Amino acid sequence: MSQRRAGVIQVQANGEKLDAKGNFSINMGIPVKEPIMGAGGELQGYKEVPQPGYIEGEITDSKKITISKLQNLKDATVTIRYGSGKVVMCSEAFYSHEGTFTTEEAAVPVKFCGQMQEV
Repeated sequence: MSQRRAGVIQVQANGEKLDAKGNFSINMGIPVKEPIMGAGGELQGYKEVPQPGYIEGEITDSKKITISKLQNLKDATVTIRYGSGKVVMCSEAFYSHEGTFTTEEAAVPVKFCGQMQEV
């Protein structure tokens, strides 16, 4: 049975649809396990290092987007719907990118950090 697993995605910030382009990355914010090594080279265990959950990618600029409003976004709800239909939500989200965007393809990089969950 053929199933669509990838392709068109939809991204929204506080209910406003953003024109997603290209590939988006999602990190659920699960702590990273790092090895603890002994002086003799033996693995003694691991430690967990926290990392932020985020949704990151590029959107296409348009007249309906105010860049400064986007860059000042906080306490937002950001959702992404995969081509497969899976939905991931980032709540209490804030814009977390340095703010540089390009004109050739009207690309606006975005990164939203917050509390992640599959819906």
